[in-house]
Amino acid sequence: MRQAKNVADEIRFWADYMTPGRGGYIYDDEGGRGGLHPSALFVVAGDQNSDPLDGDSLRDAAGNPIAIQPLLNSPRVNAHTTPESAGAAGGFPTSDHRLVWADLDLPGVR
Repeated sequence: MRQAKNVADEIRFWADYMTPGRGGYIYDDEGGRGGLHPSALFVVAGDQNSDPLDGDSLRDAAGNPIAIQPLLNSPRVNAHTTPESAGAAGGFPTSDHRLVWADLDLPGVR
């Protein structure tokens, strides 16, 4: 349960960071405050440890995982191309963490 709460807090941070008006409590090493500019492009990369269907995410009263939903439901996130893997499905007794990748074409970035 403790890990699930930590994961939910991390995801809430990123959701606040990318949502205009919600990142006022965030500050950087130089004292700059706030999250991303509303027109900023961004990529959320890394193991969020919060599978929307399986895993150890915090759940609502109906048992649905909720921690990752603020990111996936954001209008600023293209959740149609969310990388995924089969993880430990299919009877393989290994980790549920798998390497995934996405080729990105970002305007103005070479």
